[in-house]
Amino acid sequence: MPLGDAVYSALRDAITANIVPQATRLSGASLAASLGISRTPLRDALRRLEAEHLVASSPGSGFVVVPLSLEDIDEIYAIRAALEGCTASLAARHRTPSDLALLEAIHNAFTDAVRAEDVDSTAHLNARFHDAISQAAKGERLAGITSLLQQSVRRLGPTTLASRDRAVESVREHEAILAAIRDGNAAQAEAIAREHMERAHIQRVLQYQREYISVPAVPGAPGEIPPSTLAV
Repeated sequence: MPLGDAVYSALRDAITANIVPQATRLSGASLAASLGISRTPLRDALRRLEAEHLVASSPGSGFVVVPLSLEDIDEIYAIRAALEGCTASLAARHRTPSDLALLEAIHNAFTDAVRAEDVDSTAHLNARFHDAISQAAKGERLAGITSLLQQSVRRLGPTTLASRDRAVESVREHEAILAAIRDGNAAQAEAIAREHMERAHIQRVLQYQREYISVPAVPGAPGEIPPSTLAV
């Protein structure tokens, strides 16, 4: 992998996982020295991250990791509801027997994980369920947009499915989405998928207000991030 791509991927992953916390100032010179690279690939990586709204240029001080507010959460989930609704609608129109078999299998595994209160597996299988709907929709552009949006979702903190009540609700909602897709009812699939995201939005806002705490800033001056933190 070219060095510029490696730096971009490492920074993007660190920002979306909150390893580099929100509002952190990234000094180009210090960061390049920390990573043992020249400033050219770093500058290119930061410009790519700026285009994705993960960092913003700050006059006289390099770049800053863009912080997310409650307004950002509202916007993210409004877009997410529209995308998930559209994806479910397309899936109801274009699903194949193999698509339905995959959705059934993932949903059953998801249900088992919720019953076992296995949060990590629940979150993983939830993502797989939504990915399988995207696959059934046969919409490559839509899948690409949804994947990009997921970067913003990951920055919001732990999964909303850590809430037992929310996880149980999601089992019922997934079942309803799956039933509508199975029946080929595009309008119903879209409506249920949108409501599913709207309920997740409510839980996310409550979680953000009550529990969200950013990962502590890396010790040292702004931009001084140990190479072990950002392996490139």
